Amino acid sequence: MTRGDLARPRGGLAVAGLVILLLGGCASQKPAEPLNLQNLLAPQQVAPIDPGSIELLERAIAADRLLDARRLLDRLRVSAAAESPRLRLAQAELDLASGIIKPAHDRFAFLVDEPSVAPRALQGVGITRLLLGERALGKETLERAVKADPTLARAWNALGYAHDSEQSFSAATE
Repeated sequence: MTRGDLARPRGGLAVAGLVILLLGGCASQKPAEPLNLQNLLAPQQVAPIDPGSIELLERAIAADRLLDARRLLDRLRVSAAAESPRLRLAQAELDLASGIIKPAHDRFAFLVDEPSVAPRALQGVGITRLLLGERALGKETLERAVKADPTLARAWNALGYAHDSEQSFSAATE
C-alpha cells in the first residue's frame, strides 16, 4: 500500500448510493397537506381522561409526591382533554402544594362556577386567599366551600386557622 492509497477516501460510492436512495425515498412520499387556517382550526380528536389517572394524580399531590404529580400531569395534558375541570383543578392543587400561590389562586378562581368541582375550587380560593394575607375574603370563601360540601376537611382546617389567628378560639374549636 502506498501513501496515496491511505489518503484516498474509501466508500465514496457507497455514500453516494445511500444519498440517492434517501433522496428517492423523500421524493416518493406523499406531499404534506398545505397549512391553512381551515386545517389549523379543525377540531382535534382528543382521548377522554381516564378517571383512574386523575385519582392517581390527586393521590400523588395529597402524598406530597409533587415531582411524580407534575410528570403525570404533563403526560395527561398531552394525551387527554386538557380542558377537563378535574384536570385543571389538579393543576391548581399542584401549584398550591408547590407553593405557587398566586397562580394557584387564579386557577381555582377560574373553576368556582364549574359545578363538578366548585366546592373544591372554593376551598382552594379560600386557602390561597388566607396565604395571600386576605383573611376576611379567605374566611368568607371557605365558609361558602363548607356550606357547599361539609366534607371538605382542608376547608374546615383552614377556617379553624383563620379563626385562631383572629383569637376567636371558640369559633376555631368549632
